Amino acid sequence: MYYWKIIRYTLLIPFFVMAVNSCLQRSKSRSDNVVSMPVAFLVIGCLSGLCGAVLAVLTQCGIRLTSADGILSVLFWIVSGVCLLAYGSLYIRFDDDSFQCRIYFWKRTYRYSDIVGMIPSADGGYTLLMKKGRFYVDGLAVNGQEFLYFAEDCCFELGQGPIPDVPG
Repeated sequence: MYYWKIIRYTLLIPFFVMAVNSCLQRSKSRSDNVVSMPVAFLVIGCLSGLCGAVLAVLTQCGIRLTSADGILSVLFWIVSGVCLLAYGSLYIRFDDDSFQCRIYFWKRTYRYSDIVGMIPSADGGYTLLMKKGRFYVDGLAVNGQEFLYFAEDCCFELGQGPIPDVPG
């Protein structure tokens, strides 16, 4: 019986990783003029929260679970929280004149003339420096690079030239 539990958890981890990778690859299609984190984060967060809730309900119903099941339940809840926080962390809607950036519940509208510089990061993301503030666009964000190219084109049209790279 003990070996069956080891095999079950050993097979569960690669399945979960493959599902995450598959969802991240498929969720690259998003509507134009919107930058957001992949929908896969929302799906994975909800599914892992559901798995954690099922294990908690089984425990409350009197079914004896091992300590490994309890640890797995806590890990499901942690993964759920991290994925849901990551999904809600960034949303940018942009058009020809301006762009609106929402980070969690903080919302601000900028014009392309407000862009002062950019700090590139190693993971493909970047930090846009504005006249009043800054915000980070993660490398996993859907349409993140398209937004950067569009913003740079708009800066060219305004006569500002390319967005300068600022050493980070």
